[in-house]
This record gives sequence, C-alpha cells and structure tokens, in this order.
Amino acid sequence: MRSPFFFLFVSAFILGGCSNPRTAAKKELEEQNIQFTNDDFVLAASTGNVPVLILFGKAGINVNGRNNEGSTALIEAAANGKTRAAGLLLAAGADPRLTNRHGRDALIAAAAGGYTEIGQLLLSRGANPTIRDSAGWTALTLAAFTGHTGIVRLLAAQAPQKHLDEALLLASHNGDRDTVSSLLSQGAFVDARSPDELTPLVIAAKNGNFEVAHLLLQ
Repeated sequence: MRSPFFFLFVSAFILGGCSNPRTAAKKELEEQNIQFTNDDFVLAASTGNVPVLILFGKAGINVNGRNNEGSTALIEAAANGKTRAAGLLLAAGADPRLTNRHGRDALIAAAAGGYTEIGQLLLSRGANPTIRDSAGWTALTLAAFTGHTGIVRLLAAQAPQKHLDEALLLASHNGDRDTVSSLLSQGAFVDARSPDELTPLVIAAKNGNFEVAHLLLQ
C-alpha cells in the first residue's frame, strides 16, 4: 500500500495550479524560514524532508528545477539515500535522466552511495544505466569501485559487456571479493584487459588482493 505522503505529494503538484493553495503553501514555507526557491527545494530533498517537499509541491515548484550548482531535487535525494523523497519526486514527474553539471544523473549518484532501493526506483522510471558522467564513470563502474555489492548486482544484470569488464577491473584493484564474485556471476570476462593490457588477476595481485586473485584463478 502506498504511503499517505504519496497521495499528498502528487495531489500537491496537481493542485499547484490553484492560486489560493499556492499562496497558502508559500506563506507556510516563509513561516518556516524556507524560501520558495530551487535551492531550498533541492535542499529539502537532500535531507529527505517530505513535509516541506509537499509544501513546495502545493506552492507550484518545478519538480525538475535546478539549484545554483546545477543539481535537481531527485539527484540530491538519490545521492543522500533519501528513498521516500526520491520515490515521491519520481511520482510527481521528476526526470531521472537529467544530469548535474558534472554529467552525473540520479542513478550514478545513488550508485556512489550504494543505495540499491533508490537504484531500483530509478530504473523502474526509465533511468539510463549506461550513461557516463564527465569523469567517465557509469553507475556500475562507480558502484564497483566503491564496493557497493548490492547495487552492483542490480546494475550488472543489465549492463553491456564492456561495462561489466570495466567494473571487474576496478573491483579487482580495490580487492572487494563479493563485488568481484557478483560481476563474474553476471558474465564479466575474467581475462578482460585494462588500457594498460592488465588482466583482473594481475591487477589484484599487484595490489596485494590475494583473496580476489585466488577467486579469479578458479
């Protein structure tokens, strides 16, 4: 059963077109020393402040509006593991494909923090797991590099071969056995090659990750 907040939040964005509810919601935000700005809206999402998000919805905020740093409420909710806030924003029409000034979308942000449930929500709403941010990270490669095995499993299930192999190389470098095992089970190539022509086994051994090296030899 959906949370009552779900219906309140979606209704808030629908009713935002009515002038009186908007005015009342803006006044209530002001009474809490919250400005009706994208910056404060995104901040509320980043802290998971659902009641304030509902007020912003009633006041007519653009759910895809960006703060001064170029980020959206959904990206910040995802980056900070605020599952309820992310779900409500998606229900209200937040676009999971939007990126911040670093080319990072909500899925990559969720992957960086290991937030598997948010990752599932984003994928169910059309997030693209194959995009790269401006530094070249995909959601999967970043999750593998940071050792978040849960979301690695989620993303690896639909990743192209190239991304699986990149993730395996990164996980071998960091020595995360569970992540390496998960990637291998999803079809990552054990003899993949890095840009320097190193295999996962060589990378693991060079970095003293002997438990991972043993796994790669099996």
